[in-house]
Amino acid sequence: MKEFDLSLEILEDIVANDVPFNEALKKRFQADQEIRPFRHEVAGLVGCELRHDILFQFLLKDIEATPEEKRVFSLVLANAYFYRHFSLDVIKAAALEKIPEERYALLDELLAKAGQPNAFVPESVKQGSLEYLSLRYNTPLWVLKIWEHFGYGVCYRLLRKNARPKSITLRVRPSAVNPEEIFGSADFQKSPVANIATYVGKTPIRKLDAVRQGKLFEEKLGIKAVIDQYPVSDPEEIFIYNDLSNDQPIKELIEANGEAIGLNVGVANLDAHADALRFLKMKKVHNVNLFAAEPNALEASISRPQELVYVFANSSDFDSIRETPDFFVHLKQEKLDEYISRQKALLDGVAPYVALDGRLVYVVLTLNKKEGHNQVEEFIKSHEGFELEKEEQLYPYDGMDTMLYYATLKRVPDLAKATPPLGEVSQSAASEPAVLAEGE
Repeated sequence: MKEFDLSLEILEDIVANDVPFNEALKKRFQADQEIRPFRHEVAGLVGCELRHDILFQFLLKDIEATPEEKRVFSLVLANAYFYRHFSLDVIKAAALEKIPEERYALLDELLAKAGQPNAFVPESVKQGSLEYLSLRYNTPLWVLKIWEHFGYGVCYRLLRKNARPKSITLRVRPSAVNPEEIFGSADFQKSPVANIATYVGKTPIRKLDAVRQGKLFEEKLGIKAVIDQYPVSDPEEIFIYNDLSNDQPIKELIEANGEAIGLNVGVANLDAHADALRFLKMKKVHNVNLFAAEPNALEASISRPQELVYVFANSSDFDSIRETPDFFVHLKQEKLDEYISRQKALLDGVAPYVALDGRLVYVVLTLNKKEGHNQVEEFIKSHEGFELEKEEQLYPYDGMDTMLYYATLKRVPDLAKATPPLGEVSQSAASEPAVLAEGE
């Protein structure tokens, strides 16, 4: 069975070689045109295994088997429990080409539960416990303990939301297309954020004419909603340091402001931001100073303090869980200290370039007090003259559909002024949102 063979090969590349899901698929299917018809089913089966990998590891932990055998077992269980695109006999025949029948028999008790989703998690695990939620929603215990700091209810709602596919949201560029042309199509719906469309069509977005022609680009609702709160006008000059793996905030600032302002854009490595360079070339603007520099070496690229400074910091990026089925395969708990250290360096590095009475807007696409609230609290303690103006945590189940924390810090003229205590982030989804929807 070719689909099973390919699934096993790609799963091994992802798990054993730490290759991202999309890259593993691309590498295998671009190399051989003859197997491309199998891509959809292979992606579905492997993606299903990855979205339930924590459960399968738990169920198989007491079975004496090699890592290679356990990958065979987990693909069999993924199809039997969730994917169900192949008959049990077909999958069994494919598995028996990899392992002896007596080894396959080790799965008999687990396979007997197929079609009984309430029985997948063993009765020995207490329902409602963090361990149960971890197995039910494929989220490591250490992540649940981070989220539990925001309350059990928030944690549970996050898990339920993360079990559903993420909406595809696209920025409509009025400079390139009449928005009504986009919103008049059955493939697009208006979102709560101005000029952002939710895509509900079936065609992959990379094949959409409007995307290919540059009329639309992918953008998270939360990113635009935060940027929309801080309009700027000629002749202002602003500074953004973008440490994200995507260029959405850079493209948004360029699209929203055109050549009306001066825009300084710092990144760590220009090679990692080819998308921003392409966008600049397409827009043909001449007001953007795009440069590569580490946050402790900005003096050669920024001539004076700015009225508005953004930091879009790399983070644990829990907002990407719904986009990548192998998210928790690659995210390791020990990486958190690296993210926190980098975020601190970014804030320390840009602080001198915030003008008096200017604002520093700090953004992380995650839900973790150590990367959000606590990071800002420590910054204020160590940087006299900055005070908190606003902070908010967005959740994927609210109107912004984005897991994002942001804080606005104002640099006050009187540096001797006492810094007020930092208030806790509101955790109530029902509270008055700081980010306003279109028309509000």
